[in-house]
Amino acid sequence: MTNGILLILTEEIPGLSSDCLETPFDRLAIDKFGLVSLRARLEQHIGHKADDELWTSARTPADLISMFSPQRTRNAHAGDAKASRSSTSACHRWR
Repeated sequence: MTNGILLILTEEIPGLSSDCLETPFDRLAIDKFGLVSLRARLEQHIGHKADDELWTSARTPADLISMFSPQRTRNAHAGDAKASRSSTSACHRWR
């Protein structure tokens, strides 16, 4: 399932590569509308809605991969995940 999540992320975030997974969304080529679209696609992929608190705590694509991982989706309302706050300077906002 993680490969499907990564594919969705790369389709929804222009220029996203594996080097940019820890880059905060505000430094990537995705706006608020794009995040809404991304959420809808990820929820459709896993077959249930994402927990709002977890979704709003996600700061990077890596956070979403963790949130939508098979282990996490088995317990969709677990509250033990913390969002990653690290960033990668090699990834910049697409213009």
